[in-house]
Formats: sequence, C-alpha cells, structure tokens
Amino acid sequence: MEKYEIMLVINPELDKTAATKELNEILSLINNNKDFKITDLGKKELAYTINKNSKEFTHGLYLLLNFDSETPVDFNEFNRLSLLDKNVLRHLIINLTKDYGWAAINNPKKVAKSKIKQEKFLARKADYEKKKATWQKSLDESSEMSAIIDEVGTGESNE
Repeated sequence: MEKYEIMLVINPELDKTAATKELNEILSLINNNKDFKITDLGKKELAYTINKNSKEFTHGLYLLLNFDSETPVDFNEFNRLSLLDKNVLRHLIINLTKDYGWAAINNPKKVAKSKIKQEKFLARKADYEKKKATWQKSLDESSEMSAIIDEVGTGESNE
C-alpha cells in the first residue's frame, strides 16, 4: 500500500465555499482514493512572493492531504492541472513509502545507517570540544603572559 501526502498552497483571497470547491476539483483528479485526511493549516505568510496571474501573493492558504492507495497513483494529470489552475499557487506531492518518509523510519538498514552517521557526528563533536578546550587554555595562558609582560613593561617605565 502506497502512502501519499500532498501539500497545497491556495490563493488566500478565496472564501470558504470557493476554497472547498477548489479542493473538490483537486480531489476529483485523484478519483480512485476516497479516504482522504484533510488538514487545514490556515493562512500563512510565504517565504517569498509568488507571482501568478499578474498578482503578487505574500500569503497562502495551506492544505495538507494524506491518503493511502492500493496501486501507485499517476500524478501527471494532477501536476499539469495544478500548474494551470489559477488558484493553486504551489503544490508538492510526497510518496511517504519511499526513502524519505515512512520507510526511512521503519527500514532497519536505513535506521542502522542513520545510527552510524550519528555516532560519527558525536565523535567529531567530542573531538572538536577537546580541541576547543585546549585552544581556550592556551589562549588564557597567553593572555596571562601578556598581562605579566604589560606589568613588567609598565613597572620599568615608571622607574
């Protein structure tokens, strides 16, 4: 069974009924799936302005769709119509059963590889902390030495 997640950024100027109509049109493109979990993430500020239909959008209405499918879904038509749709600012489709989603958490080979990377990172971090402590100690010693030199230098000039 394939698990999918679709993130949509829709025109924030749409009212509730128009947004629902837009969502139903999008869901009709993926008609073999009837069990959608829809999460409205609300209106959020975009990281950058999106120019679409001679307008600049600085905010977007975020929707998250999760669903399962017995067969792999062909999203070519969905992608084409989403790009042409004036109210869909951006969309992203993720197959959660691939490497970067659900399978990455439940695949023992990937979990072991991740643990090895984490151990290497922690070893490098500990080595860096040791070097940093050594550098700090030598810096403190050199600052003490320069303070002594300053004292000696000022003591000689006062005589």
